[in-house]
Amino acid sequence: MPAKGSPATGAVNILCGAEHYSPDPSEEREALSTLLTQPDAEARLIQLVGEPGTSVAGQRFALEGLQALGCAAAVHSIQRVAEKDARLACSLDLYTVARNLPVGVLLRLVGAGEHEVRAVIEEAGLRTAGELIRYVGGIDGGDDNALPAPDESALRALSLECENVVPLATLRAAAQEAIALLALTRWHVAPTPASESEVEHTIEHTREVGCGGDEPMW
Repeated sequence: MPAKGSPATGAVNILCGAEHYSPDPSEEREALSTLLTQPDAEARLIQLVGEPGTSVAGQRFALEGLQALGCAAAVHSIQRVAEKDARLACSLDLYTVARNLPVGVLLRLVGAGEHEVRAVIEEAGLRTAGELIRYVGGIDGGDDNALPAPDESALRALSLECENVVPLATLRAAAQEAIALLALTRWHVAPTPASESEVEHTIEHTREVGCGGDEPMW
């Protein structure tokens, strides 16, 4: 067990109390970088996601860290929060997190090797779950979150772009995982504060057309 004052423990404490999530340089981002160099980084980051003692910002940093590690735990953590805590899932903006999930995470999740991951990224130019879904024609599956099948002709085209390095079954499984993940998180979008004029316009528009707003877009 690491000493109480170890760099890893200090980094975890900083992330637990993070007040803001931002891509800009910060003490929290430095702490995340420190944590990612540790041999037990994955286990430590998993413990932060969904943990009541960790701030929302800290959990966003932890999810980012899991994505950077390229491990299946990134997918499992998103699924766990989305299924158990809708309010937290919205605060974490899990829909955006899932959409920006590195495609390599999904490929490794279904058993792809590193040469296959490189083929999808370098030959096909696909880097995120959202890009993979757009390529294979994925849709949200409707209100019941049913899993639609990726378009087979698009999958074959993707396989050709990857010079047939990646088995069609692997591409299909990765696409299905991506579609299922976005379907699960489709309503978990962080609320955007609106100005008073925007609120008044929305109320008037709702009275006129009798609707409550648009769905998240793929």
